[in-house]
Amino acid sequence: MDLSGRRLGHIRVERILGQGGMGDVYEGFDEKLMRRVALKTLHRDQRLDDEARTRLIREARTLSQLDHPNICRIHDYIEGADADVLVLELIEGKTLQRAIEDRLSRAEKLRIAQAVAEVLVVAHRAGIVHRDLKPENIMLTRSGQVKVLDFGLARWVERQQSSGKLRALPVQPAPMPVPVPVPMPVASALPSSNDEKWYAFDLAHTQVMHANHRGGSGRAKEDTAGATAVGVAVGTPMFMSPEQARGEPLTPASDMYSFGLVLQSLFTSADPYPAESTGHEVMLKAARGESLPVTGVNRDVAALISGLKALAPTDRPTAVEAASKLRLMAEKPKRMARRLALAAAIVLVVLAAWKYTVDLRRERAAAVLAKKEAVQRKAQAEDLIQFMLGDLRGKLEPVGRLDVLNDVAAKALQYIGATRKENLSTQERINYSMAFNQLGQVRIDQGNLDAAMKLFEQSLDLSSSAVRQDPRNDNAKFALALSHFWVGNDYRLRIDVPRAMPHIRQYLAITRELALRHRGEDKYELEESYAHSLLGLLYEAQGDPRAARGEYETTLAIKRRQAARHPNDDEAKEDVARTVNKLGFVLQKTGELAAARQQFESEVAIRQELLVRTPKQMLWRDELAASHSFLAGVLEDMGQPQAALEHRRADVQTYAELCAFDPANAQWRRNQAVDRHRLGKLLADSGSLREGLAEVAQSEQLLAPIVAAETSRRTWRGDLASLQATYAELLRMNGERRRARAKVEEAIRLLGTPADRGSKQRLAYALLVKGSIDAAEGQQAAARASWQRAREVLTPGSQWREPRQIAVWARVLIALGDRAEAAPVVARLRAIGYENQEFASLSRTEGY
Repeated sequence: MDLSGRRLGHIRVERILGQGGMGDVYEGFDEKLMRRVALKTLHRDQRLDDEARTRLIREARTLSQLDHPNICRIHDYIEGADADVLVLELIEGKTLQRAIEDRLSRAEKLRIAQAVAEVLVVAHRAGIVHRDLKPENIMLTRSGQVKVLDFGLARWVERQQSSGKLRALPVQPAPMPVPVPVPMPVASALPSSNDEKWYAFDLAHTQVMHANHRGGSGRAKEDTAGATAVGVAVGTPMFMSPEQARGEPLTPASDMYSFGLVLQSLFTSADPYPAESTGHEVMLKAARGESLPVTGVNRDVAALISGLKALAPTDRPTAVEAASKLRLMAEKPKRMARRLALAAAIVLVVLAAWKYTVDLRRERAAAVLAKKEAVQRKAQAEDLIQFMLGDLRGKLEPVGRLDVLNDVAAKALQYIGATRKENLSTQERINYSMAFNQLGQVRIDQGNLDAAMKLFEQSLDLSSSAVRQDPRNDNAKFALALSHFWVGNDYRLRIDVPRAMPHIRQYLAITRELALRHRGEDKYELEESYAHSLLGLLYEAQGDPRAARGEYETTLAIKRRQAARHPNDDEAKEDVARTVNKLGFVLQKTGELAAARQQFESEVAIRQELLVRTPKQMLWRDELAASHSFLAGVLEDMGQPQAALEHRRADVQTYAELCAFDPANAQWRRNQAVDRHRLGKLLADSGSLREGLAEVAQSEQLLAPIVAAETSRRTWRGDLASLQATYAELLRMNGERRRARAKVEEAIRLLGTPADRGSKQRLAYALLVKGSIDAAEGQQAAARASWQRAREVLTPGSQWREPRQIAVWARVLIALGDRAEAAPVVARLRAIGYENQEFASLSRTEGY
């Protein structure tokens, strides 16, 4: 499908630059930022699976990580109905291959070689291998700047524009297990000027696949780390390393071999293999490391190229070493000049006055240049911030790829940190504040609350100064509200309600003022609803579910008004579903189980409907998994284990898929582990003890390393303690009392001296389990001591209002044999319809 003439957001697609089997490259114009761009597309109808799209996103991540002046920059990522599109810097100039044909001076060659080497230094430090370094993937802009293209993709079609024809190796039949495909012409529209305007991308037909005939069908196995198959040679044969030609795993040393061949072409103006070689012959020579010797070049250059072409990867210079040697070569004439200057010292003394004048001019020129560079750095930082604050984050967040923003944001924030705040305009302070917030959100997703808080505090400082500078600026006030939200939310995640509450109240006060002033504007009204919602969460954490319920009902009323105004807005519907969940949860806490079940069922229905229309929305999949988990929980409380199992399995399966999609997301991995623990407990209570034990064991293996890596999340330590207490209970039921005791003692150690209600409930449950183990081993005194301690932790029992907390209190009283106090508690639970299997079985056994 030709996208010429179409619009992609604020980008106008103008003309096609190249076409391939999987997608096209277009030239476009960004009407918002007023610049020409290259658009790399991947058509949906060409995707038989997610591999190509994964590669596209990997290129976005790679380019963002390698923010370097000599690497083609990414501006945006757009997910459209017809195609996924990378918006890239449009390079105006010519390929290195064309420049070699046009002849270059030795100084120019050294400058180009040094620039490419510096790119490889940055890439290899980031753990990235280019895999297809060649003259066609290196460009010189009209100003002479070097640009290295095509990090991250390996299956795109390329056109050679040096002379209007494809540059390809002739291919003849050869006795290979799999023949080399014959190149086919590619439709292209060549510019009329000598300079070319294009974006390079790799030859599909230069990939040569070798069947692995050591056994089986010969199919290559996917290398998930690098998306390159073992036994498959990916790249351009003319510039492949020996290990690449043999289809072996690639390392930075493979790039260095290719770099050596590129240098050979650059300095000798000839290909590294005989002109009459067929594709098959080149592949065989490449696999053996048998390129043409380097002749007719400077001795230092020849030595470097020979070293880079060493057959053993470990014998080749690294990118750092190669860059250093090239720098010495380039500076050699300057060193000779300095020696001549030393010999002419007397002349310099005689001409001291003249030298003073020259030096003064030079210093003035350096000052002007420094000022120009500072302005350029500021422009680059502003561009990066606009990149973060624009559409890209909104496109990457739904597919779980916020980490793309990491290094890009860090570059911009380095500049912000070095800028004097008093020199910033109000709008700059607002923009920088929002940039800090976005990077902080990424840190929260990665589970690093301490790093996030530092960023949110800097955001608050900037937005506060923006309001002081311009008190009537509503955008500045809104930025201040958002800063308070993120600081308060970070404290909430730490279960630090006293510190969180003032910030969230400030957030509510500002957004309510803005919503009243701008009646009918969705943005401010929605933020006011979010403030009420977050206050509800804080009230819950304080143990006041009825106050939380009032906040949630206010939130839901606002969001339903929004959804009614925008009936086709899926985001508005999803927002309603989120608040329905919170209301259902608080109803469950107050013992209104049937009403809670209705809310959760309504939420699941909304989310399933949304995902039918938008199946790739990963955050909504996360929310649906949580909806299944909440519904399973209330069904367990109502004594409906089979219905609960259905939703619990759906919950666990969804989180497994999410974690496979983005293994770096700590929150998803934590959720998967916790819900597998709950599934295991439910299975055991339903009579499948062995299956339940297996699930809980897997859960511990998943959760323990996450908790060890993130020590600031107290609730996560509580999750692990709760899991180990359950594990101990199931091991006891299975007759493994020694292992059970070790698990429950570790749970008690992790919980320490609990301060909040949730931790007290967990500790009481762990002590109940320990007492059961003691009793099973005939240690009645020890068992009673454990149960008595559990009673002390929960005293006074009248403070417990949530059904599950009340059930733990009842179990403690039953274990201690206090029938007079236990009977009314059991009756209270039955009155609200609490029929959890484990509790119901215990109370019947004990005669309640």
